[in-house]
Amino acid sequence: MQIDSLDFKRLLPTWMQEDTVDLAFLDSVNELTKSLANHAKVLTRWDKLDQLTDAELDELANELNIDWYYSSADKDTKVNLIKNSDIVHSKLGTDYAVNQTIEDYFGSGHVVPWYEYDGQPYHFRIETDQIQRVADNYLLFLDILQKVKRASTVLDATVLTLQAETPVYMGVCYHELTVETVNFQNIEEE
Repeated sequence: MQIDSLDFKRLLPTWMQEDTVDLAFLDSVNELTKSLANHAKVLTRWDKLDQLTDAELDELANELNIDWYYSSADKDTKVNLIKNSDIVHSKLGTDYAVNQTIEDYFGSGHVVPWYEYDGQPYHFRIETDQIQRVADNYLLFLDILQKVKRASTVLDATVLTLQAETPVYMGVCYHELTVETVNFQNIEEE
């Protein structure tokens, strides 16, 4: 027998197979077992998230009630959002939830609280170096941010940081100057 097609009535001893109470009870158990078997199939999805199609990822995100999930995101972002959904759900309204969502959508970035940049209380800003991803999805990200941040906090700015390597040339000049001292006391007046 397969777990999704178990028939517990077949396991009853012959002297119990005509008892209507037992049969009714086992009909309920059979239905419950089928339902649990269908839910158990979902458990195998977690170790195969990378192999799921976009439609399956969207369905799973809907089942998990991930409010900050958008089906327009790329597949890697969707997988990361699903993998991190439980911890973000448990920490909604905290810097951790915002930081994790930033990492899931942009790849890198973090929240800077107001006291680290002399802002107003309950304000924050976001710093990231993912300029193109921010530019492509900024309005979407602002909408997502409203779903994971604390309602009383205010985003002051999104700061894009740039890193560049450039050669720096330095020069040092050294000039030695010798000064001879003259003793004016020994000079005779003419």
